[in-house]
Amino acid sequence: TKADLGFVTGDLISSAGDPLDQCLNELRCLKVALGLFGCHGNHEIYADAEDYVTAAGAAFGLRYLRNQAVTVPYNGKDVRIAGVDYQPRWRKYLQRTQPLVLP
Repeated sequence: TKADLGFVTGDLISSAGDPLDQCLNELRCLKVALGLFGCHGNHEIYADAEDYVTAAGAAFGLRYLRNQAVTVPYNGKDVRIAGVDYQPRWRKYLQRTQPLVLP
């Protein structure tokens, strides 16, 4: 069965030097009808790999929503999908994200 939507919610690796490309190759196998979306976890940020993962994912259809949102049509309705990267505990959580929810 093919999923309609797919979500990758971060922490593809534990630290710099982990087999990131192998993980991305596994994610490449995911097949979804309406889109594959992601956001970064703290480990991509700590390893300074966010830009690389975002670009590598885009090459096979994984769209990272980095403080962004999209509207996807689904069964005659619009579904709003928002992505926010890892939020450190010392910052105010989900600050300035209201525009992502309501277009």
